[in-house]
Amino acid sequence: MTLAILLSSHLFYVQNGRITDQSFEDLSVLEQLSNDVIYTQSFKDLCPNFTWVMKDFDVGFLHVTAETYLEQSLEEENRISDEAASKNKIKRNLKSLFPRMDCLQLAKGDQAAVAKICKEHF
Repeated sequence: MTLAILLSSHLFYVQNGRITDQSFEDLSVLEQLSNDVIYTQSFKDLCPNFTWVMKDFDVGFLHVTAETYLEQSLEEENRISDEAASKNKIKRNLKSLFPRMDCLQLAKGDQAAVAKICKEHF
């Protein structure tokens, strides 16, 4: 998996609904990538862009943009527990592995948005 990610120019993570604890748990598989790779500036320049796509979820009611929602979701928790420590580690790994992150939201059945994403990223 590490080689596939490093050879990619863009990594999309698509999920239904909002960002949850389970979302971060699902992304914990990327922890192996951080264990496999030695971080250098040249590596960070080669990392693919990471886009978190939320289907059927509208952040508009939160009065923030999708990018701000992602930034807030990636903030570390202040609680002291094994669960919080685990999630914080995943969040740190994501931010260090993918210095260029974006977040998109797709309304249900929004084919125009899907076409726009494809045009912009492929």
